[in-house]
Amino acid sequence: MKESRERVLPRESDAWFEAHLEKLRNDKRWMELPGIERATTPDETVFFDDLSDVEQFNDRFIESRVGQGGKVSLTKLFVGIWLGWVLGSIMVLAEGRVSIDAFFIVSCSILTLFVWGCFRYGYPTPIRFNRQAQLVHIVLVPSFKVVSLPWREVKPFICFQRDLWGSYNLELLFPYRQTVGKKTRNFPFRIQGGFCSSDWSLAYSAAMRFEFIRLYMEKGLGAIPISEEARRIGTLTRPSGHVRK
Repeated sequence: MKESRERVLPRESDAWFEAHLEKLRNDKRWMELPGIERATTPDETVFFDDLSDVEQFNDRFIESRVGQGGKVSLTKLFVGIWLGWVLGSIMVLAEGRVSIDAFFIVSCSILTLFVWGCFRYGYPTPIRFNRQAQLVHIVLVPSFKVVSLPWREVKPFICFQRDLWGSYNLELLFPYRQTVGKKTRNFPFRIQGGFCSSDWSLAYSAAMRFEFIRLYMEKGLGAIPISEEARRIGTLTRPSGHVRK
């Protein structure tokens, strides 16, 4: 991931951003977390993450690559469904209900659409928390433009998603100004702050992950309290979007 060279524009007023945050505060699905000026979790908080990959975790930046594992898991799910559909269709073909030509056209169309979508929109973009520059870098798809956001302006929230299991997503919101021609458009820029699939299981685990990021951006990698017992017995887990067993 390339570092952004984008210049951060000065802001005249962020009253519009505060109004947007107030709407979230009044929404029962959203819960605001303490800002970066104070700890989110108690001092005795410990983490069980394997931070040995220096390409992902170092003194200059840390990267959330949770999207990579998530897309791999989604791909496996789709391939499983597609293979099940193919096997079922073969059984129907054996009974003579569907022509081979129709089966071939539909199967190739579905597979082509999936592959095109993966290449066009499925690029797993990491989110980089740059401690040295105090910026957060994110790659937009499909344009692949890198946007840099000032870390000090982050407003952390937890958003509850009512899906099959229910999940608690760490959402990081920033005020953002986009210049289009001679006009400037203000809007809240929202990114997910999860590093691991387990971050979504509880509101507490989502809050813990924000504390993980906050500690790093304020004090560095050495300030993150990693469990020495888990390190000793070898049970630390590398953060990813893969579903844990």
